[in-house]
Amino acid sequence: MNERPDIYGYSDYREFLRDLFAYLKKRKRAFSFRFFSKEAGFSSPSTLKLVMDGNRNLTLESVGKFSRGLGLSKSEADFFSALVRFNQAQTTEEKSEHFQTMAKSDRFRKVRQIEHDQFEYFSHWYHPAIREMIALRSFKEDPAWIAKRLKPVISESDVKRSLKLLQKLGFVIRGGDGVLRVSDPVLSTQAEVRSIAVKNFHKEMCRRAMDSLDHTAPEARDISGITLSMPKRSMEELKKKIDDFRKDLVSSLASMGTADEIYHLNLQLFPLSQERKDD
Repeated sequence: MNERPDIYGYSDYREFLRDLFAYLKKRKRAFSFRFFSKEAGFSSPSTLKLVMDGNRNLTLESVGKFSRGLGLSKSEADFFSALVRFNQAQTTEEKSEHFQTMAKSDRFRKVRQIEHDQFEYFSHWYHPAIREMIALRSFKEDPAWIAKRLKPVISESDVKRSLKLLQKLGFVIRGGDGVLRVSDPVLSTQAEVRSIAVKNFHKEMCRRAMDSLDHTAPEARDISGITLSMPKRSMEELKKKIDDFRKDLVSSLASMGTADEIYHLNLQLFPLSQERKDD
């Protein structure tokens, strides 16, 4: 490794530590686990190795010591702290919060712009809605018109940011005639970041579904459910049936004519019981 690892390109702090250790050891013959512990202020020479190997987590106090021992700058140390909290967070809400702290870094946005933009896309319900709205027969590229058509209404500034984001990600493109059209780009991002973003999306849409119970007329919505018992081994088969239904639904929409309204369909299947060892 000839260049010093750029911490802003990592989503796993242990991977960063392994790469940085290899780099420093190559550049400085005296650099070792013992040397690091002395510089960082740890009594045990195995601290860095234990953390790198995943056998020990970092505390808030040890994060500062690691930054000092590795010679991180102030901005790198701040990012490292957020990255550690991101990796060690236990809930989606905590991970989302720490990812957004990481995303405030200009270096992060420069190095991982697509990842940051995808996180933003899935974290707000109106981005996918505006993307689909562009395919409507009556669509007008007017922030005021778009904002008022959404339910609930959002600000015109949010619409402008959304249109800019959709074009940056390639979800919509402007044709030679100047008209926006929906596109289907192939995007990739870190699995953990993608997972958090998608969880945020589903949570937001579940909240929208709850709101519709009070603010949408029954004839304009369909919310139903069924509580059932079945063999646990049937779960994969049932999930496949749901997946087949979803694909068939999307396919059949093509023959239903030009779209004039935007909907979101939630399909939810989850356990209400758990098997115990003494059952």
